[in-house]
Parts: sequence; C-alpha cells; structure tokens
Amino acid sequence: MKVEDDVLSPGARSSLLFQVIPHVWGAAFAAHLEHGRDAAVARADAAVAALEQLRRSPPPALETIAAKSGQDISEHDFRGWYRICDGLRKGPIEAALNPATEQEIEDAYRAYGRAKGDFF
Repeated sequence: MKVEDDVLSPGARSSLLFQVIPHVWGAAFAAHLEHGRDAAVARADAAVAALEQLRRSPPPALETIAAKSGQDISEHDFRGWYRICDGLRKGPIEAALNPATEQEIEDAYRAYGRAKGDFF
C-alpha cells in the first residue's frame, strides 16, 4: 500500500481492501493453476487470508507514516500535515468534534523524530 492509502480512515481502508478480495483470489488461483487445482485453491485462500489480516489490522500511526517517507519534515510542516491527515483519517464530523490537540501533535512529532532512523 502507498503512503496515501495508510492515511485513509480505518473504515475506508477496510472497504477498499474488501473490494479487492475476489480479484486477489482470482489472480492467485490463476497464477498457481499449473500446480494443480487443489494447490491453486490453497494458494488463493492463503492470499485472501493475508489480505484479511491486513484489512483487520489497525492503520499505522501518522508519525510512523511520516518517518517511513524518508522526508525531513520541520516541526511547523509536520503540524500542518498531521492536522490534515488526522482529519482525513477521522472524517469530517469526528475531526470537527475531536481535532488533534497540541499535545498530541507534539508527542507525535517527537515520536516521528525518534522513528526516522528506523526506516533508512
């Protein structure tokens, strides 16, 4: 998944991944059919199981997404980026009712700074 996909709300992310399940199963089945029908079914089922696990897993923290990008983001830029991504993830109503706090953003920026070295 791309960085933009990680920013999606959990519901949108889950919905998108759910929509591709039949395509993933079909592609995996077709790719392994030369090994026999039973093997192709087993591989296709395994591919869908991995996708289901991804679909049910929580999206990565925003500061992790920023750290994985490899960008050196100033605190000022990070604040704006974090607010936008937090709003996209929460959706318009929840974001208006429960916007990211200054403390939350400061904690996230510190976590981003610590995590940058993890993704060289």
